[in-house]
Amino acid sequence: MPGASIHQHPTIPKDTLNSATFVADVITHMWGNNPYGATAAFRNFCARLFQITQPSASTLKLALNYVYRYKETEPLSLGLLGTEYYIVVVALMLANKYHEDKCYSNRSWAKVSGLDLIQLSQMELAVLATFGWNIKVEKDEFDAWTQFLDQYWSAVIAFRTQHALVPEECHGSNDCRRQSFVSSESVAPSVL
Repeated sequence: MPGASIHQHPTIPKDTLNSATFVADVITHMWGNNPYGATAAFRNFCARLFQITQPSASTLKLALNYVYRYKETEPLSLGLLGTEYYIVVVALMLANKYHEDKCYSNRSWAKVSGLDLIQLSQMELAVLATFGWNIKVEKDEFDAWTQFLDQYWSAVIAFRTQHALVPEECHGSNDCRRQSFVSSESVAPSVL
């Protein structure tokens, strides 16, 4: 993963605003089971966070992997409204610590995100404990994740196109569950 270029991972847009929109939408779908996209506030939050921290495309993919793994391992983490802010910061914190040469402290992440340091640290510990304190993702696993994410997102886009409903109509609907988006051919890699 280190040194991987954005050209190896075409799903993540090159510019900060579009990458923030993409990540916000994917997290909103994965974390909150809402396929219709993130709120403007969450997209703006991600854009501001990415503008300050400048994560690489590989770091963003790794962060999305952590969100997916945590949600799949801890299905009772309900993805309540507002918790998407914490999970995106925690996932970026962990991906940054693992993947980047420059590593920000939890205090720095709390400051740039405007979120509570104690809550961020507690969620980070919960995620790490769930992962057995192992956040490493091998290259073949990362490549499989990238392929899965591409298929996953294509399925979300297809669903959005097919079901031209407004986001508010999604809340509480079984049609919005992530199971209805991933075909049998695009099963998550076994490591996840």
